[in-house]
Amino acid sequence: MSFSTHCGTHVEFPLHHVEGGLHAADFPLTSLIGEAVVLDFTNKNAGDCMSLEEFKAYDDKIKEGDIVFLHTGLDKKWRTEEWEPYPFVACDAMEWLIREKKIKAIGTDATSLENFNIPDQPNHNLAFKNNLAMVESLTNLDKIENGRALVFILPLKIIGIEACPVRIIAINDGGFIE
Repeated sequence: MSFSTHCGTHVEFPLHHVEGGLHAADFPLTSLIGEAVVLDFTNKNAGDCMSLEEFKAYDDKIKEGDIVFLHTGLDKKWRTEEWEPYPFVACDAMEWLIREKKIKAIGTDATSLENFNIPDQPNHNLAFKNNLAMVESLTNLDKIENGRALVFILPLKIIGIEACPVRIIAINDGGFIE
């Protein structure tokens, strides 16, 4: 069997950008299992920035240790002309989420969290230097009722890979979502 480590819904680990960083086999599952909050950014258009001010509007919803999922609605536009460009996270917003809110992982239903006009991928670098995982191309965030769920992000335990396709399971009052 062979596949790209960045296909479909996948999680990226620090090794993706940090030499000697954590990889799929040694990344702690405690950082991939826990309470997630879904933030609604479906009002964003292609190429829009998700600003620090917009994230701060969710300040009371984001708890320390949360896994933060960004719902842009792009999972419903996969393989269409509207799939890219996608909304991206402002660098100061990413820093605020990591340093102030102390999140343990972040994900999006878009292709990436980066503004690809900035070549160095500063959001990836910041997340990975802080040993956070990043999930890309999420699906079904609209099915998580009340915007909170217990989630399980389950990568294959393969030594040395810097990313891995995942199956994510969410459980909340609305039931079981995958």
